[in-house]
Amino acid sequence: EPEGSMLVEDPRIKAILLTGASATAKKLMKLQHGFELAAETGGKNAMYVSNLSDRDLAIKDILSSAFNHAGQKCSALSNLILHEELYHDPHFKEQLKDAAESLKVGSSLEGDTKVPPLITPPSPHLFKALTTLEEGESWLVKPKKDPNNPQLYSPGIKWGVRPGSFTHMTEFFGPVLGVMPAKDVQEAIEIANRVPYGLTSGIHSLDEREIKVWEKGIQAGNLYVNRTTTGAIVGRQPFGGTKESQFGRGHKAGGPNYILQFMNIKEKTLPKEKANYPHSLGSFHPRDPERFHAALDSYAFFWMHYFSKRFDTNKLVGQDNYFYYKPRDLVHLRVQPKDSIDDVMKIYFACRLTRTPLEISADTPLDKGWIQESEEEFIQRIKAGRRPRVRLLKKPSKELEKSLKEMAANVHLGHVSQNGRIELLNYLKEVSFSHDYHRYGNLGDREHEERALLPASSNSCCLGGCG
Repeated sequence: EPEGSMLVEDPRIKAILLTGASATAKKLMKLQHGFELAAETGGKNAMYVSNLSDRDLAIKDILSSAFNHAGQKCSALSNLILHEELYHDPHFKEQLKDAAESLKVGSSLEGDTKVPPLITPPSPHLFKALTTLEEGESWLVKPKKDPNNPQLYSPGIKWGVRPGSFTHMTEFFGPVLGVMPAKDVQEAIEIANRVPYGLTSGIHSLDEREIKVWEKGIQAGNLYVNRTTTGAIVGRQPFGGTKESQFGRGHKAGGPNYILQFMNIKEKTLPKEKANYPHSLGSFHPRDPERFHAALDSYAFFWMHYFSKRFDTNKLVGQDNYFYYKPRDLVHLRVQPKDSIDDVMKIYFACRLTRTPLEISADTPLDKGWIQESEEEFIQRIKAGRRPRVRLLKKPSKELEKSLKEMAANVHLGHVSQNGRIELLNYLKEVSFSHDYHRYGNLGDREHEERALLPASSNSCCLGGCG
């Protein structure tokens, strides 16, 4: 919109926080003049329900995830992937249908309403989803529009959604759930990962082996096990996605790194934290050995003691909430004239430490493993792939800057920090993992673990009244 464009083009703007559509974030990227953009955008979220799940609990969480707030939350469930045994089970199908039809549809002012009105009239995509079927689809539950309120719809569940279809791939932000089968957890992961987004994802399974396979393979920022895909709480499940669900540095709201993207960090002294860097430097001899080795020792320290760990600072009874880091899928480092070879090698060794795939591109051959290409060749190569993540040490040429904006590339521009707590963040993505390990309050073989007090415990400061 003209007003928004005028605002973001003002040179006084140094940072923009966006919660909105991916298209809006891409437009802001093209208007970018040096501000920091942190955008949490769309989601097309999936849940896989295994044949080894608690089926009653799964149905409860499916409906809550898909239809609370009329499915308008960015984390709402939109694609339900059922193990083929469940998909073809008439009892499960009827249970899901009956439960969905029993949800109270009505005014937001009525306390027992489960499915309230939409906040705006349906978008063209949502209207199509509410009113049409594609090849192979049928209505398990057909949505109905309230005759007295054109923004109030009852839940809709489409059965027989096919991979790659409109229902599978398109954001709706409304009370429509698509259902499709999978032969196993691996196929479910492939179906879920086909969408361009990566905000939230869930699994219902009582098989720990299956959960581990799913956690390793799924592409999403917030992962949920045996619970809803909605309801993230600051400090427990820092929130933010990956792929087309995230633009910018990707630090999660409510997480330990969020504020860093709005800071100008300056180094006064070399870092004091040290650990032995585990890899050989080969034949490389740094120009400034003191700074170079201080950086690598700091990288090793923070990798060993922080970034390679999983943290649960809450330790709630019945629920694990882990925050951890995974390598970026791919980082492109474009070496520009006058870039320090020491800094280039620090990035190389940082990515080797974090196991992050790195492509180093330069005009002149620096090493046999690097890519020698012109700036124009670099632009054309990365343009052909998925929206790239690019590391630059200095301000790029006008042509490269323009091209990166048009690609809506995630660009990390700035000097290389000697401090591993800062620099390694450029090559890692954050994951929030929440697992309800209790079943109806039964903790099983974990009942003797030392966990945080329940809010209403008599040993808490005010019987739970403080939150």
